[in-house]
Amino acid sequence: MNKNHPCISVMIIVCAFAFISCKDKKTSIIVCERENDSLRGPKIEFLETTHNFDTINTIDGGRYSFCYSNTGDRPLVISKVLTNCGCLSTHWSSEPLKPGKCDTISIQITTRNLGNLMKAVVIKSNAVNEPVVTLRMTGYVVRE
Repeated sequence: MNKNHPCISVMIIVCAFAFISCKDKKTSIIVCERENDSLRGPKIEFLETTHNFDTINTIDGGRYSFCYSNTGDRPLVISKVLTNCGCLSTHWSSEPLKPGKCDTISIQITTRNLGNLMKAVVIKSNAVNEPVVTLRMTGYVVRE
């Protein structure tokens, strides 16, 4: 019995060491996966988020297209485009934008209010980096 006792002790120590080593590896894998989760998903990047129309008139108004791209690794979906005024109309694709692709959000301003122009459009999407983006437009409206 004394001869088997050292072998059993060595086996228990080896098994305990292996168990502890595996446990540490599992923990590091889980931590690594959690860190990478924040990097995954669709990401929206706009070339610019502001535009100055300079001077526009009450007849023609102004039109501008904001370019954006999906720099993430999952399809990007714009769910809502909200305006702060009835003088703004918008057009965008409701189709998912594949990773690496670009698209535009077109905005048309038609106003009879003269003077300084300050308008905003809020974009809501499934982007992990910026789920809400505000596009701002400025200018000066004159009578034509």
